[in-house]
Amino acid sequence: MLLERSADSIARPTADDRETWLPTMRHIASKAAVFVLSACQVLRRPHAGGIPNALGEAPQTLLMRGGSCIIDPAGKSSRARLR
Repeated sequence: MLLERSADSIARPTADDRETWLPTMRHIASKAAVFVLSACQVLRRPHAGGIPNALGEAPQTLLMRGGSCIIDPAGKSSRARLR
């Protein structure tokens, strides 16, 4: 368990760029009393390996927006959704 390891920071890479991502990182930081660094990948249609979706087939179609955040132990964003 994280709390038993006495960590002062954790990294949480993700492939989830929904609006719930940032509140989830804030929750983790405040409950574990640690800094959370998180990054989400950017994914465009040519790199999706032919996986079908409803967003379109154009080569520049953005499937995942990416972004980064640093959350302090109080759950406040030092930086949010850096792009």
